[in-house]
Amino acid sequence: MLSGLTSFAATREEIFDRVVSAPALYQAWRKVRANRGAAGVDAVSLQVFEERLHENLRELSRSLSSGSYQPMPARFVIVRKDDGRERELAILTVRDRVAQRAVLGRLLSAKVLGLGGLAAAGFVLAPKALGLYRNRFQTRRGTLQGSPISPLLTNFYMTPFDREMTGQGLRLIRYCDDFVIQCRTQAEADAALRAAEKALAERRLKLHPSKTSIVAPEGEFEFLGYFFAACVPQPWRFEKRSAHPPKDEVNALLSLSYTLLYNRMTAHLNMIGFDPYQGFFHQVRHGHAALASDLIEGFRPLVADALVLKLLRRKQLNPSDLLQEKGEYRMCAEASKIFFAEFENKLNSRRSVAEQGDLNLTYSQIMLRQAHQLARVVAGVEQRYQPFTIK
Repeated sequence: MLSGLTSFAATREEIFDRVVSAPALYQAWRKVRANRGAAGVDAVSLQVFEERLHENLRELSRSLSSGSYQPMPARFVIVRKDDGRERELAILTVRDRVAQRAVLGRLLSAKVLGLGGLAAAGFVLAPKALGLYRNRFQTRRGTLQGSPISPLLTNFYMTPFDREMTGQGLRLIRYCDDFVIQCRTQAEADAALRAAEKALAERRLKLHPSKTSIVAPEGEFEFLGYFFAACVPQPWRFEKRSAHPPKDEVNALLSLSYTLLYNRMTAHLNMIGFDPYQGFFHQVRHGHAALASDLIEGFRPLVADALVLKLLRRKQLNPSDLLQEKGEYRMCAEASKIFFAEFENKLNSRRSVAEQGDLNLTYSQIMLRQAHQLARVVAGVEQRYQPFTIK
């Protein structure tokens, strides 16, 4: 597959030399450790591998250099997604994950890949390609879903498809086996669907029948774990943000989620030793922890807004779950259990943080680290407060 590429900024020999070098393998190990993960078929965990880290990396470098390296079989597990569906993932051994991460890092540094942008659209064709990933029962087709290098290999294989579709003037956004095509009309979306089927067939692939749809401008679809929709789904009512008091059920849910974020950040600030009532941007008033309000601004859309929209779009809550009494909204007991459980799940979901060396952290951990970083800035240890960037 690599022999078909002609746009390397470095030769394959130079890339391979960098892959087997000690610095490259050590950086790959750091990535693997940051992503955590379980042991493979050899039952060697991250902790066990790290106990003999230098010996393990030297042996891996030697086997790669001599050509004697052989990957071990994958261990397959079933994981449950947020929506209750299940999928099978392959867990490689720690050694094999390090090797693949090293290759991935060198190929990326050699400027093999290019990235595009995302624009607004009318009708959207939202399909999924079948056949790119294989499971334990397939031995000849596809790459393992769960291995570090699989997304890159998929991108290599799908590059001719990208060129074919964009060459026809279609607005394509793709990541691995998921892609959307932005269209202006229903007729254009129908034509894009036929073009995608034909181009994929030439790659011995086909569209997933239950995960391919044409979505109208007023509809909604999921892409890479994010929901795209024109508005809050029916029968919920929402015109604009209102608070003190909230004027509808959606605003009530937003206010509650913001309050939970605010309380969590206030607790972090108290633990560190800050006076949370002295802020920088929010107005100081009696009983209001202005500094907590300052620090949660970056988390509102990522945690609170995203959580509320998810609960509405997946129909986990209904407007009837909130009752208005004397100008205030109250949530029934069953809905409260769902909301608070999902809020904790959201805080405990993990994201890769660029400013922390791509560490895989929960939102709760990111909140605490941001508070600690502000403390270092106030103490003069660091020069400026750095907002976080998630990947």
